[in-house]
Amino acid sequence: MAFGGENWREERLKWVPRHFKKGAIYLEQVVSDGTQFEPWLDRVDSVTVSLLSQILDAVPSDWAVNQGFAAATMNFLSSTRQVFLPQFRHSLDWIV
Repeated sequence: MAFGGENWREERLKWVPRHFKKGAIYLEQVVSDGTQFEPWLDRVDSVTVSLLSQILDAVPSDWAVNQGFAAATMNFLSSTRQVFLPQFRHSLDWIV
């Protein structure tokens, strides 16, 4: 349900580069120092595939989870370190 409920589609699970413009109104006076994200980014970077597997395996058995959806979610989340983190760090150059 976190990915759109009945309208959830595996092909939509991908990290898409976001473009933030320096001085954007919604970020004005909110982000002034990109290093404030480093503790959070370090935590995200420390998530392992093994931990993701444990989390997905802990989904209650009475929840109907399509195995294709579970596999796609695992692939998506396991690409966080290689795809999302570099994109996010790159976007910080534009924000601050």
